[in-house]
Amino acid sequence: MIRESGEAVRGLGADEAVLVNLEAERVRLVEALRVSQLHFDESQRTAHVGSWEWEIATGSLWWSDESCRIFGIEPGTFVKTHEAFLAFVHPDDLDKVGPSMEGLMGGDLMLVDYRIVRADGEVRIVHDVGQVIRDQLGHQTRMVGTVQDVTDAAAADEERTRLVSAIEQTADSIWMQDLNNMVTYVNPAFTRAYGYPSDAIVGRHARLVDSGRHPAGFFTDVWATAAAGKTWKGSIINRRADGTEFEVAAVISGIRDASGRIVSYMQTDRDVTRERALESALERDARERGSIEGALARIDSSATPEEIAAIACSEIVGLTSVDSAFVVILDPEAGWILAAEGLNADRVSPGMPISESRLRRLQESAERGPWVDAWHPGPDDDASGQMLTSTGLHSMAYAPFLCVGELTIG
Repeated sequence: MIRESGEAVRGLGADEAVLVNLEAERVRLVEALRVSQLHFDESQRTAHVGSWEWEIATGSLWWSDESCRIFGIEPGTFVKTHEAFLAFVHPDDLDKVGPSMEGLMGGDLMLVDYRIVRADGEVRIVHDVGQVIRDQLGHQTRMVGTVQDVTDAAAADEERTRLVSAIEQTADSIWMQDLNNMVTYVNPAFTRAYGYPSDAIVGRHARLVDSGRHPAGFFTDVWATAAAGKTWKGSIINRRADGTEFEVAAVISGIRDASGRIVSYMQTDRDVTRERALESALERDARERGSIEGALARIDSSATPEEIAAIACSEIVGLTSVDSAFVVILDPEAGWILAAEGLNADRVSPGMPISESRLRRLQESAERGPWVDAWHPGPDDDASGQMLTSTGLHSMAYAPFLCVGELTIG
């Protein structure tokens, strides 16, 4: 062998020593190449990214082991031709691959996603990137590229697209805030409900829609619940861009990152203003009806009609939005005021007759139960009809009284 100083190793000639050193260097390089190839194969397997080369002159195609695994074949068994590669491409996606390769021959970078049919029949989606290599004279000599299985990523993208579409199309307001309650996103339904377009509220604090109707500490508790990873549900009175208030049924929860840490909040609002108003109206109606029925139940059935009518008018005037109450006798041939209470009581006295035409209309309508009419004086209502109109009366609600054994209200 030859020492570093160049001195021949004892027992070997100079030529023999050189050969020994060269063989040792070759073995070292082969081992280094083997280790490098192992690292290369392992990195490709880990990243699930394969590589390929295509010799333009010969048409020979080389695939890395991971490329073979992506296409579902054993490494080293691939027939090294472009035609063999095309046999894996889904028939409906051949029109993607062909033009991409032609563009690559023209010097363009190839970026294309297409479906393949693996050897086991499974359909997968791959992302292919290719680049032309030229010699010193600028001639195209080969193409190199990478291929990656993106089936799972494509499915996730499709799921995200469906989710975004659902959020964009839902009728509920959906908006997101960062941990400092700065608005980061609103969907179109939010704009319709609150009146704020996206660019008018994104980047601003959520207090912009605060009505100020909630007690101190209310929102502190709300956000503390969401920050703790729990879902908060309840009613919030918020304010629209035009200043009007409305009630929403809100659901607020935290959004977690991959590590499970809460990084933002999502809020879903459903406008329940009309529902709450309807519930209140129904409750009020039930309460008022119960009050009237209770009052009627307490009336002495032996009392005079005038006494019964006076008590009924007194109870009715106590109802919401009722200014005046009258009890009208509907005899077959005549009609007259029996009792009156409220705003117009001083203008309508017991015994005042009603016109014949109005008597007929009331008798016909009474057979069908309670009803409401807009007030219009009839042609034969004489001065009394004009007088009622002059008080600002605009509508009348009628509830026929029935007397069969006991006095009830229809």
